[in-house]
Amino acid sequence: RHLRALAGACRRTRHRTSVCVDTMPSYAISVADANGETRTFDVSFPFTAYECQVVFMERALAAMVRGESALLESPTGTGKTLCLLAATLAFVREEKRRGSRQKVDGRMDGASGVASALDATAAAMAEAASAGASRAPVIIYATRTHSQVDQVIRELKLLDGTAKSTVLASRQHLCAHKSVRELKGAEQNQACSNLVRNHGCGHRTELERLWRDPSKSFWSDGVQDIEDLVGRGVGTGSKSRGPCPFYLSRFKCGEAEIILMPYNYLLDESVQLGLEIKWKDAVIVVDEAHNLESSAADSMSYTLTAGKLAKAIDEARRAYETKLTMDDTSMDGIVSEEEKKAMMLGFDPEEMAMKAADFQTLAGVLVQLETRIDEECRAAPKPSGGDPSSQYGERVEDGQFIYKIFNDLNVNVNTYQTFVTMMKCAAKTVVRGSEIMSQPKQRETPLMEIAKFVERIFKKKQPQFFVTRVGPDTDTFRSGRKKAGPSLSYWCFFPGLCLQSLTEKGVGSFLLASGTLSPMDSFAHELALDFPVRLENPHVIQSNQVWGGIVTCGPNGNVQLNSSFRLRDTPEYKSEIGNVVLSAAKIIPDGLLVFFPSYGVMNSCIQHWKATGIWAGLDAVKTCVVEPSNSEEFHACYKEYNVALQQGTKRGAAFFAVCRGKVSEGIDFADKACRGVILTGIPYAGSKDPLVHQKRLYLDKRKQKNGDGYSGNEWYSQTAMRAVNQALGRVIRNRYDFGAVILADERFANENARNQISLWLRPSIQVHSTFRTAAQGLREFFNLHAGRSDEVAAKRKLESGAVLAKMVDVVPVKQMGEKKQKQDRKKSITSLIRQFSAQQDGEGAKASASDGDAAQKFMLVSKQSVPSRGVDAFAAREARSKYKAATAKASLLSQLATSRTVTTTKP
Repeated sequence: RHLRALAGACRRTRHRTSVCVDTMPSYAISVADANGETRTFDVSFPFTAYECQVVFMERALAAMVRGESALLESPTGTGKTLCLLAATLAFVREEKRRGSRQKVDGRMDGASGVASALDATAAAMAEAASAGASRAPVIIYATRTHSQVDQVIRELKLLDGTAKSTVLASRQHLCAHKSVRELKGAEQNQACSNLVRNHGCGHRTELERLWRDPSKSFWSDGVQDIEDLVGRGVGTGSKSRGPCPFYLSRFKCGEAEIILMPYNYLLDESVQLGLEIKWKDAVIVVDEAHNLESSAADSMSYTLTAGKLAKAIDEARRAYETKLTMDDTSMDGIVSEEEKKAMMLGFDPEEMAMKAADFQTLAGVLVQLETRIDEECRAAPKPSGGDPSSQYGERVEDGQFIYKIFNDLNVNVNTYQTFVTMMKCAAKTVVRGSEIMSQPKQRETPLMEIAKFVERIFKKKQPQFFVTRVGPDTDTFRSGRKKAGPSLSYWCFFPGLCLQSLTEKGVGSFLLASGTLSPMDSFAHELALDFPVRLENPHVIQSNQVWGGIVTCGPNGNVQLNSSFRLRDTPEYKSEIGNVVLSAAKIIPDGLLVFFPSYGVMNSCIQHWKATGIWAGLDAVKTCVVEPSNSEEFHACYKEYNVALQQGTKRGAAFFAVCRGKVSEGIDFADKACRGVILTGIPYAGSKDPLVHQKRLYLDKRKQKNGDGYSGNEWYSQTAMRAVNQALGRVIRNRYDFGAVILADERFANENARNQISLWLRPSIQVHSTFRTAAQGLREFFNLHAGRSDEVAAKRKLESGAVLAKMVDVVPVKQMGEKKQKQDRKKSITSLIRQFSAQQDGEGAKASASDGDAAQKFMLVSKQSVPSRGVDAFAAREARSKYKAATAKASLLSQLATSRTVTTTKP
């Protein structure tokens, strides 16, 4: 009894200190595990959770506790990131405590002797802690970019600033060494490796010293982002040198609760191998997962351009010359013995055995490959619609064709490893030679890049999921001029292939979250994962907080708005879409985001507006900012936009951007930062783009052969509409926000396009046959919300600073005892049933209806088609009224179902 009491006290202490439960609400969420047993998790949340947030966390916990994967869709602005962090941390911490309790209980049953009670307790606790740590799964949290990772870290600091977390990034972001951090690419990596190998980096030495000191803790600083890590590494004041941020972030992986990283770290198998991560039973969270399909396919694809191959040939020849000089013994003094020894540091025995002649042979093989690609392109037929002046045609074959090309060069399954070793060794030789022999610096290593590609395709041969293409390179310079050189492409059209390496490692659950995952069946099919847990959440706002309109023509009324390829380059279209934006800018206050299908379309329109005076009109109303294609320039533009909003010298600011760009996702344009979004077209991918064309053909063939999946046209439409919904989601970012969306393209009036608009926004969208009715509705909407910006800001501040209300279906853990919880649940269920029955008829009669009927009615109303053009105001109000009533019924059903689940021990 004494031992168990000590163990219980220890567990309670750990529970209190693991999360900041004293300063935020804590919710008990019960889910059934794989055996049907109910498990309850205490989930800390920094604010009073919305109903949809509680449901979101419940679904995430249900997936994790059963070892399943989940697709979790919730509109932008509903706090997906915070919900993911809260649910996953609650799960892994409970798993750790559970493992510790089981281990301690096992030790207690075999314990004997009172004299050694305290010693036995200490030993049991130490062993339990060790076992618990080994049993607890780790959270791998991945999102698209480093800037989005920084946003996740800010949310994590808000939730629990003491969480054991680490963030992974490249040396470019994390290096603290004064001279090395100024370098880039291969040169930076090699310089770092050399310093570490020779013990010349003080930051790495300091890290090793601190790591060996048991009195030091790397978790004492709490949650740190990249800026925090680099700041600690660089040091300030008397502490002029801190631990290396790059290696520190990797050292912490073994003990971290949560590891944050961009997509490419998760999807690149070579990166996975270099990280000490416990993949077994890990919870992999992918935020902004709508990009996962394309990112996974891109990570498995590769294009070898003429320019890249030419650089690789030059690199091989430089390696030959360097090695020849190093091996030359005919003259003394060219390279000393010390330099030769330094040259060979970091080379394995096989690489050290390489001779200059081997690099000469390598250069010859690469020249043969260059010749073969050129010949194939010249002999291939020219694609229809291609550049008539180009001397290169296009040949597309199955995935097996690339192995035929390499086999003709005597590179096959038996010899590829030697070929790969030669390329890697040559790349190292050039880099080391540039350091020791004062040769020109090697900033790029195309040989290393090609070596990784060749190694991957031979190591795991799965040609059935690939297409081989030889043809003109489709990459574009900033000037818009296309490269004329031939290229060899190996395109992956099955994204699920990329996730195989993770599933083979025994990952416990994949939690994929986004505001735009629907349609989920096709999304799940492409990733080749089973997602038993799925959620499509409603928004947290009321219908009167958003205005939406499809505009088919502009103010002049004589030009149809259509940004398709055949119309968007006409002066009439450019002028009319410009007048739409100008008219809307005069009505919409504060921030306005204007999205174009591509940079080309945006630049063309802006150039026309500047020539016709439309741009001057826009600039007189709002400060105009244009999204640059260069990411390095984006921060300055983003700052200019925010400064203009803060100064208020004009009627706000307008940010002109592209769909799928930085502005369209990953940035929180809350409140006055975005009161309106204008979509000038549907961002379909270029239909003549070889990659897009081949992807559509591949999907059509697969569907015809297997009868599953979706067609090329369905994929083409869905990817475009996902980008549309991501852009539209910028308009509402919190519960009190309000704004308007304008879809300025007549193709949005098509029923297929309308029905792919996000479910939360669809009921608010109306089709306007004249621009006058749209402008009138827009003006009335903002007149209704005039002066609300300060009120919204005050409400948000109040909500973030105090708990405003309690959820009906989730009881705060600290506020109620178990007995009182059960009583309140019974009262809640009785109240919900009474309230639901009363709402089933208009007069509050006690007529009953089944839950299924009500849910079906809700789905019918919420999925209604957008009112067609010419609809009168009365019909629109009636439709909105029906939707609001149905939403209230569905809300009650959700609460009732959750309350029933909490009171049962088995599903």
